[in-house]
Amino acid sequence: MSVLLYVLMTPPFVKLIDRHLILRLNLRPHSKLIRKIHQTYYKRTPNMESWTHQNPYYETIFYNDSDARAFVARKFPEHIRLYDAFNVIRKADFFRYLVLYAEGGVYADVDVDCSIPVDYWLPSNVNLTGKLVVGFEGDTKTESGRKLHKFTHILQYCQWTMAVHAKKHDILKDLINRIAMAHPAPTYKYTGLLGPSDVLYTTGPGVWTSAIDTYLLNQGVSSRIVMDHIMKQKLSIDRYFIAGDLVVLPASAFSCCAGRLSSPPEEETRKHPDIRVTHEFFGSWKPGAKLIDGIRKENNDIKKKSKFQKLLVYIRRFFKGKKESKKESKNASKKESKKEIKKEIKKGLKKV
Repeated sequence: MSVLLYVLMTPPFVKLIDRHLILRLNLRPHSKLIRKIHQTYYKRTPNMESWTHQNPYYETIFYNDSDARAFVARKFPEHIRLYDAFNVIRKADFFRYLVLYAEGGVYADVDVDCSIPVDYWLPSNVNLTGKLVVGFEGDTKTESGRKLHKFTHILQYCQWTMAVHAKKHDILKDLINRIAMAHPAPTYKYTGLLGPSDVLYTTGPGVWTSAIDTYLLNQGVSSRIVMDHIMKQKLSIDRYFIAGDLVVLPASAFSCCAGRLSSPPEEETRKHPDIRVTHEFFGSWKPGAKLIDGIRKENNDIKKKSKFQKLLVYIRRFFKGKKESKKESKNASKKESKKEIKKEIKKGLKKV
């Protein structure tokens, strides 16, 4: 069976054969998992449908902004003031750690597609009870590479998708404590304890990776040892590393199509048997994301139209743009004229 799997997973065959079938040749669903999927945003997105489609036996829980705050107030009253002090981005980061610590299950950003059912993410002979499952975001190899790709660590873990099959996991507990200690009451202002004040360090992949690195070192290994072990495995189903209550997957598992650090190229990576999820990188956490959402929706609607309808849309856009530019110029001229009038009045008053 292993020889057959190895042959099927080579590039010529992977492109021709459904990789889901390949995985099912050697994988069976796990029996004891926390079957909950948590997602949060100000609205639902099309990517979320993949999670319910691929995992029909899982409870999918969506939290809008008010739902997320209500959850934190109910489960973590000691952290609600800190949560309220955070901006939208930091709230989203902090919430995912809190909800997984309290409830367990899977967390996924709303721009992440589930490529294969969660039950098939790891071989059935792996005991996932009590385990936290994470994936590398990428390996920049050097310090200069880290700066070039704007990573917080040379080997960085992603936090747009993660799974934990236990409540109150040690890594999540340590992570929440780190964030709370770095933003002490009563002001909840950042102390600089976690590095630069950038969100990547304070609540994002920086503090997330640091907590995982600390746990691994306590287990007697490093992230580099973990990465090297994973990359030496010939079969996709063997590419994971277990250290205590932590399971680490390769970068291709959760970071498919990231482009800058994923290989093989995007069109091949999407068919690669390592993939568990596909990240679309909409940047929903970035400022202006709501505006981008609107533009993306409009562009998707245009794709469905005929060539003639597309032409009409582009003509409307052209004239709409001209009208807006005229309005802007009129408003600008009005402002200038008002300023001039005020100046003249001031001059007249001085003369009087």
